Amino acid sequence: MRTLRSCLGPLAITALMTWASVAFLADPAGSESNASRCVSINGVAVVQSGTATCISTLSTGAEPNVARATGEDSVAEAAIGSGNTATANGPGSIAVAGVGNHNTATANGKGSRSGAGPGNNNASTANGRGSLAEAGNGTSNTATANGHCAIVVSGSYVTRTCHP
Repeated sequence: MRTLRSCLGPLAITALMTWASVAFLADPAGSESNASRCVSINGVAVVQSGTATCISTLSTGAEPNVARATGEDSVAEAAIGSGNTATANGPGSIAVAGVGNHNTATANGKGSRSGAGPGNNNASTANGRGSLAEAGNGTSNTATANGHCAIVVSGSYVTRTCHP
């Protein structure tokens, strides 16, 4: 059994490295200590519990690549570039941000999928079970899927949203 001190150590380090509060690791209802969650920053696994998978690579610039995942079999990957962030929330959710700089991918919901890149400053958000959002192949694209739908955006400075 882990002591409170051994549990808080990695959380405090993660909070300091990401300039975030420790609260990002807990869900609203509170969670069991063995919940599936992970955090990887610049290629270093900072938190790992259960079946969540986090992958990141060393940043090519000043801002870190950060991957966070919460939920059974969730996957987050932030790689190849600088300042890429991937966040997967929910069982089976997948978020991938990379092959460029400052790409952000967020997948919220069971089986949701979100991808940002290649390119720079792309953002994708998939909200809801089975949603899919992809933004990339250019600069400053935004894709948002709200509900069970799919949206793919490419080019430059393109913003699109889908609803079921």
